[in-house]
This record gives sequence, structure tokens and C-alpha cells, in this order.
Amino acid sequence: MNRIRFEETPRLYNPSLAFVAHLSGVTNKETLLSTLCKELKFPNYFGFNWDALYDLLRDFDWIKERRIVLVHDTLPILDYENLYTYVEILYDSVYDWKDDENHYLEVVFPKDCESIVKEILDNKINPAL
Repeated sequence: MNRIRFEETPRLYNPSLAFVAHLSGVTNKETLLSTLCKELKFPNYFGFNWDALYDLLRDFDWIKERRIVLVHDTLPILDYENLYTYVEILYDSVYDWKDDENHYLEVVFPKDCESIVKEILDNKINPAL
């Protein structure tokens, strides 16, 4: 199963039997974290930092659906360092979930952002020596 996917019209991506959260209009790290908190219904103890985000993307005990889909209607507008960190956290979170666990995470990006996301993932998977 491909847990990071690219869709032509992500805002229309709404799989059944899943908890689906849509992100759009994100223009900085603070807005990203607060929007994720709201859309994914994070618990009150969310720390609004990258480590806390990773921790909660690997938990989801507060959500009853097994399949959790995070849909980016648009790519967050972040400086490269923050975008890299964010995509790296998503990748690690998605692939850290095992098939037999209570939840699993899927991430959807717009098709027109595929090259940017794949460049980041390629750098993560095959860092320059």
C-alpha cells in the first residue's frame, strides 16, 4: 500500500471508512502546527513543535477510525528547512506504523507538488555523502 500519494484534485479525495483531515492555506510553521492540531483533533497536551507532532502522528488513540488520511489540498508554504523537516516527519510517521497496529497514516499531496516532495524524500532516503 502506498501511504504517500499524489492526487490531481486532493480536496476531493475523501475515502470512506477513514478519518480524513484536510490542510490548505498554510503559510508558516505556526499555522501548520495549529491547523494540524485542529484538523487531527490533537489532545490538549500537544506541544506545537516538531517533536510533539511526530509523537502524535504515531499515536491517534483519540481517533476511532483505523485509517487516518492527511490530505494537503495545497502544499504548505514554508521555508525549505521547515518544509524538509515537515515532510521528513510525515515520511517517518507513515512508515513507522505497522500493518497490524490499531491505526495507520496516509498522506496525500497535490500532484503538481510531487517533484518537490519527492526531491525532499530522495534527500532523506539517499543523503549526499
